[in-house]
Amino acid sequence: MNRTINHFNIMSTKWRKIEEALNNFKQCQSDIINFLPDATFVIDREGKVIAWNQAIEEMTGIMAQDILGKGNYEYAIPFYGKRKPILIDLVFTPNKEKEVQKDYLFIKKDRGALVAETPLLNMNGKKAILWTKATPLYDSHGQIIGAIESIRDITELRKAEQALEAERQRLYAVLNELPAMVILLARDYSFRFVNRFFQERYGNPERKTCYELMYHRQTPCENCPSSKVFQTQKPEEWTWNSPDERTYTIYDYPFIDVDGTLLVLEMGIDITERKKLEQEILRLDRLNLIGEMAAGLAHEIRNPMTTVRDFLQMLSNKKSQAEYRPYYNLMIEELDQANKIISEFLSLAKNKVVHLQAQDLNEIVMSLYPLIKADALLTDKYIQLDLGKIPVLNLDLKEIRQLILNLVRNGLEAMSPGGVLTISTFIDDEAVVLSVKDQGKGIEPELLEKLGTPFFTTKDTGTGLGLPICYSIAARHNAKITVDTDSTGTCFYVRFKQRV
Repeated sequence: MNRTINHFNIMSTKWRKIEEALNNFKQCQSDIINFLPDATFVIDREGKVIAWNQAIEEMTGIMAQDILGKGNYEYAIPFYGKRKPILIDLVFTPNKEKEVQKDYLFIKKDRGALVAETPLLNMNGKKAILWTKATPLYDSHGQIIGAIESIRDITELRKAEQALEAERQRLYAVLNELPAMVILLARDYSFRFVNRFFQERYGNPERKTCYELMYHRQTPCENCPSSKVFQTQKPEEWTWNSPDERTYTIYDYPFIDVDGTLLVLEMGIDITERKKLEQEILRLDRLNLIGEMAAGLAHEIRNPMTTVRDFLQMLSNKKSQAEYRPYYNLMIEELDQANKIISEFLSLAKNKVVHLQAQDLNEIVMSLYPLIKADALLTDKYIQLDLGKIPVLNLDLKEIRQLILNLVRNGLEAMSPGGVLTISTFIDDEAVVLSVKDQGKGIEPELLEKLGTPFFTTKDTGTGLGLPICYSIAARHNAKITVDTDSTGTCFYVRFKQRV
């Protein structure tokens, strides 16, 4: 009898300990569920609520003691109204997923759990978006005995994301309209963003790095300024000559992406035309300076030269000097040549008076054609005219004739026998253009910047004043001279503004 009582007491003690451990486990489980920040509840296989945390109490206004043990989806009314909480149903009947997809924005599986978003009206009658996650609960035999579901109101989050995306799209729209190159570079030199300006000039990167796209390289460029920004996280400014022969001022800034990644925000301003303008202004300044010097010195030089020439001519006519007459004539010719150079020199003067009148540029070219054609035929070369329909311009007839003759003679001298020189007129971008194209060997790149510099010439003979005079004439007509050259020849373009 005593043994039976002792055995009963022992079993009773063990049972109490098991019950106490089970209660502790349930309490711990309840504490964990209550600790969760998302509204969370647990149901058993029959759909009865067996856990209901504080977050879901605050969301629904239903207290745990009023819902525990109840089923038939009474807990779902605050979220879904009269609709059933289909997501948690799918834990038990996953084969119905396709049938219920229409009730959700999306349903997807995530490590054994179901995750979904659903739009609905909340308790206040306002549209809301709920994020829900349902996970099955298993017994020791692997059988589903219930499910746990968490619910989060992400309405404001989605609104914030939509607002952020709208701001991002507005920012991209602004960047796309900028008349400058804007890109975001990652550490591996891949593009995170390129604007329309960049794509129109260099194409879509399509997962290429900058050195692959721009230079067709397999490795990064040496001494890349952008890499310095990654190292120092300080802005950099530098000049870049692109493969398409454009010049940019590049501004690089360190940029922290939303995920904390360090990027380089790069903006490139195309300064090609500005550089050309600066070179043109520098060229004109040099011409003006020389012209002013010429105007100041011409009188002082010409008077003594005229006196010397007169005396030489007088002496050459004396019978006693007959044997020296060839020497006198040579000296007189040299003085005449010097006087001619001084006259050309004076053509560079900025303040030289021009007499502008309404003139037909085509008629001026045609009036010179017989002279030009004769010059060409003497050296077995040919002239081709391609005169388009152009409006009348305000021109100084004498100066424009000199400009055309200088350009044509330069072109003829640049060609070998049999070459063709083409003189064209046309309208381009609201400007009237005169072009003179030869079939010579072209001009070396290092010589292009020196074109128009007084006394610079590539000829064996010549003063080096022909092109400078052309530039001065163009400047006095508010026109601009540009040059295209390659191994097949050189073309000079004179762009005149149309009359207003």
